[in-house]
Amino acid sequence: MGFRNLHHFNVALLGKQIWRLITVPDSLFAQVFRARYFPSGNIFDATCNMRASFAWKGLFRAFQALKPGFMWRPGINSAVRILQDCWGGNLPVQIYGNYEDEAEMPLHCRQFMFPNCPAWDVRKLSAYFSSDDVLSISQLPIQDTHRVSIIWYRHDSGIYSVRSGYTFLQRPPAPINRPSGFWKTLAKLPILPKIHTFGWRTSHNALPTGDRLRKANLGDGFCPFCLSVIETPLHALRDCPDASDALHLAGFPLCNFGFSSNIVLEWLQNAAVTLSHDSFILLLTILWNLWNRRNDFVHNARLQPVWLIVMNSESILADYKFHNTLSSTSPPTTNRHCWHPPPGDFIKINTDGAFNPSTYEARIGVIARNSTGEVLGGFAQHSGVSTDALHTEFLAVVAGLQLAREKGWRFVHIETDSATVVNKFNRTGPDLSVLGTHVANARVILDDFIVCCFYFVPKRCNSIAHVLATHACRSGLSIFFDSVCPDFISSVVLADWPSS
Repeated sequence: MGFRNLHHFNVALLGKQIWRLITVPDSLFAQVFRARYFPSGNIFDATCNMRASFAWKGLFRAFQALKPGFMWRPGINSAVRILQDCWGGNLPVQIYGNYEDEAEMPLHCRQFMFPNCPAWDVRKLSAYFSSDDVLSISQLPIQDTHRVSIIWYRHDSGIYSVRSGYTFLQRPPAPINRPSGFWKTLAKLPILPKIHTFGWRTSHNALPTGDRLRKANLGDGFCPFCLSVIETPLHALRDCPDASDALHLAGFPLCNFGFSSNIVLEWLQNAAVTLSHDSFILLLTILWNLWNRRNDFVHNARLQPVWLIVMNSESILADYKFHNTLSSTSPPTTNRHCWHPPPGDFIKINTDGAFNPSTYEARIGVIARNSTGEVLGGFAQHSGVSTDALHTEFLAVVAGLQLAREKGWRFVHIETDSATVVNKFNRTGPDLSVLGTHVANARVILDDFIVCCFYFVPKRCNSIAHVLATHACRSGLSIFFDSVCPDFISSVVLADWPSS
């Protein structure tokens, strides 16, 4: 049937029963197991002894395997143990300090909240936790309910599914050191998109090399050239004699950019820092051709000589550079990447948000136009404190909805460059995530419209809202306008109109 691991699939199926235990606590099924195996009502404290039933032993083992994917979402006056339980918002909270906690009288979240209010008492937090931990805890949203819920945070909806459970068991998440400078360098390289994708997959150790295929029971894992060494990404692209010969032939001093590194990400990061811009592009192209050469040998029994790999890489880069130079000098015929007017009586509102992770401040930009491109209003302003960039994009969308309601518009299109926010508003099923809760509360505004649709657009098609949010972030000032645009966006509005 195509399952790589039947045991993991069976555990994922049992996870649905565990999810039913959690989400339907009043069912007879849940009451029986809760009364015997976790009478406190906390499934994280469940036990399994030798006298347990066969059914519970299976459920308990499945829960132990899936347990790292569940966490508590605290509500008002929550009894969640702040140092012992796994809890948080979109992800579990990280508390780095060493604090004492008594087993019989543990610290609870409610001790650091305002009574009967979904808000943290920062004064109480500061008296016990370090400043970094206070910041991470105080930014976590509290559910506006006295009910405490358990969510599956391995899916953006917070709801467990067999598919997400199986994926989690097959690829348990591991912390990856992600130097932001390297990812920006990789994303901006002037190379073919498929080489971009190859570089990203290589950096994330996502190539189907022998060691990964061996874990999936799809081979012995040995290098197809050496036949005696387990094939890892570094071996396939650097340490294999053929790969090493190709890199030496291209003139790369391997010893000078992390030859001793055993992690492919660190090796590529050192190469990006040590080599020149053009040399790093050539290196990545040669690695891509080496990987294609390896696949051609494995699947088609064809083997290209090493010197041809280097020559083809240089030829690909020269052709790519030549054709991109021609396309950049030729005049554009149409403006494909621009704002498009809404149909008929609809008003299109573009929104964007800018988030400052050091201060947790949110700045938003909103602009509204009709089908003729006429600007009807907009603003750039500070929107208070936000938890993350995604929440900031949500605040911008809500601000756009409030503008439409104040103006009395009934047919509205909302555009944003956040696909996640658009999916949350368009989702019809249940959503237990933090953002899903905010969206559910914001749906009250939609009752004031006859038609309100949400669309995702690339950032280049959301340029004016982006400029407004950036202006609010840099200047710290708020501006509001109707039909007369501020000077700093007038030229952007004209350039944003689609040309024939």
